[in-house]
Amino acid sequence: MSDEVIQAKFTRIAMYLDEKTKRLWCAYEALALGRGGVTTVSQATGISRTTITTGIQELIGKKEAPRERMRRSGGGRKKKQYPPEHPFLILGEVPNLSNSLEAALSSNSHVVRHIVPGQQARRLTANRYEVDFASAESLAELRELLNGSGTNSPVGAMVNLLPLSAGFVEHSSSPSVEELPVWLFKCVKEFAPDMQQSAEQGGGLLLNLTGMGGDFGIHLSACVPPSHGSVLGLAKTIAQEYPTLSVKNLDVDSSLPAELLFSHLMSEITADDRRLEV
Repeated sequence: MSDEVIQAKFTRIAMYLDEKTKRLWCAYEALALGRGGVTTVSQATGISRTTITTGIQELIGKKEAPRERMRRSGGGRKKKQYPPEHPFLILGEVPNLSNSLEAALSSNSHVVRHIVPGQQARRLTANRYEVDFASAESLAELRELLNGSGTNSPVGAMVNLLPLSAGFVEHSSSPSVEELPVWLFKCVKEFAPDMQQSAEQGGGLLLNLTGMGGDFGIHLSACVPPSHGSVLGLAKTIAQEYPTLSVKNLDVDSSLPAELLFSHLMSEITADDRRLEV
């Protein structure tokens, strides 16, 4: 992304932002760009590198936002400390959101593995894999691949973005949408022993995202995708079946900008609580 594009985006939105939200917006854009992002965003917006770096630390939970201004969502809650060597699995791909999440977790010294739907279990790049979520055999093969990827540590957390991925956001009766809860069930069943082991050392998170308007469909005028309600119900069942795990379901308005979704998501990942519905 060029300096001109970032500058144009910032110019359009800057009048609606205060000091803190400008800092966080720039931090989000810098994380999305990856290497050299802080310098690029600083040059495009005129916001100092120090300020953007501070925003990144706030987003990934290393630093609290100043209390005299706007408190970060969840900023007063106890921080959860994950074993950094226990991998985070990001399931599914949402443009901008999943890449920013991977960058933020990696910046915080976590091992991250990005898992996307495919026809078989295989490694695509260093941290990216695909798997047939509908196949227990494929998921077992994925687990073996992950164990042989340079870390023998148990999976510490699972962030399920599949309900917000392309093909699942809109209401549909296609088989892939109907199978979405099954995908989550089979994935959790395969990796539950890992996450239970990680829970003994501070890990063991399952964070599931649904897109029912941010209030679990209470005030949503359009038809709520049935798979999202099914996934929510499954998350509640998983919480009962595996009481040592920290199971959360974060419901969001999927039309919100990715940077706002990212901030909310990071807040819930770093919060050390056991709220089932957020």
